[in-house]
Amino acid sequence: MKRIVLPLLVLFAMGPVMGQMAPLSEYCETRVNHMGFSDEAQGSSAIFLTIENVDASSIRVTIQSATEGDTVNTLLINNSGALLAPQEVTDTTISQLLTWVNPPATANLQILWGKTNTIGLSQLTGPDYQFPFTATCDGAPGVGMPVVAAPTPPCDQADVISFYSDEYADISMSTFKTTWSEPLGIVELETAMIESEEALLYTNLGFVGIEPTSPIDASGMTNFNIDIWTGDLTGFNVKLVDFGPNGVFNDGTGNDPM
Repeated sequence: MKRIVLPLLVLFAMGPVMGQMAPLSEYCETRVNHMGFSDEAQGSSAIFLTIENVDASSIRVTIQSATEGDTVNTLLINNSGALLAPQEVTDTTISQLLTWVNPPATANLQILWGKTNTIGLSQLTGPDYQFPFTATCDGAPGVGMPVVAAPTPPCDQADVISFYSDEYADISMSTFKTTWSEPLGIVELETAMIESEEALLYTNLGFVGIEPTSPIDASGMTNFNIDIWTGDLTGFNVKLVDFGPNGVFNDGTGNDPM
């Protein structure tokens, strides 16, 4: 079956949410006390805790005191099986990057902390905490970056007209963001790496136009395929414009959207 293929992430306009979304971390500057006790019981132990995925093999743990005048001075992360980077310490926070050679689906973490004016160490949970490895703290709930690259397309090169791909020879493209993309002057386009695969990432997107260097003869094609990911859109639409028999745009001879 022949098809036009865009095998990587490209967002054109608001449309159905597709792809795999990173889950939201349970701890995103979240106030916690020793062993989950209330402020009345363990308020002096209170910190703001962040645990978040940062890439395909690493997560970061950050703590900050939640009580004025009693800064954090100790962060211990045990039983993870990860490589622990040197801690990054500021006047108010302690942060540590954990990296796995073979990242688990769920990271086992025993998290303990100490504070300047608090005796002893506090602990997040009794049993070690089980952290969903891909969970992030980016944006609103469910909004982050994709953690799984687009699948390898199954079609042969001879059956494909490819706009943007690592798998195929691409046709020449004039632009992946026309000047009339909306909101005007606001839409941003950059490249992003997802599992070592390059993708196009659009932000502040209403709709975007892409243009090949010359018109495409897709008369022998039967399908259009694109892999997208979005964390916050509610709709997604694609419009293909037919330039008509002479291949000239807007000349009155049949510029019909498909």
